Amino acid sequence: MIIRLTPDADAELAEACEWYAHQRADLDIEFMESIDDALSRVVRNPKQYPIAYKTLRRAVVRRFPFAVVYEIIANEIQVIAVSIPVAILRYGSRELDRQRSCALSERHMRGPRTLNPLRAFIS
Repeated sequence: MIIRLTPDADAELAEACEWYAHQRADLDIEFMESIDDALSRVVRNPKQYPIAYKTLRRAVVRRFPFAVVYEIIANEIQVIAVSIPVAILRYGSRELDRQRSCALSERHMRGPRTLNPLRAFIS
């Protein structure tokens, strides 16, 4: 099965990876390995994850507070979002650095990407 990332999902992934790169040496690599693991699990059995909204499914990334939101279209998995679940941002988490949640909130308030209606269904 082919995996395709939407431009928004790709931008979210790149931004998260860059943030982790600035936190600690090789943390961005560990983050990408966790994302790769989540995507591998999705490819092995795409229907194993719960439906989050209509045809969208959500796979939680191990070790990092992220989820992969995807849709199965024919023989393709289209990744719609790679982001922190809304519930974590809304209610907070001791593991989640306050600076990270502020940076994400500011980013989501900035431009057209804030209009993504799927954000409410990621948590």
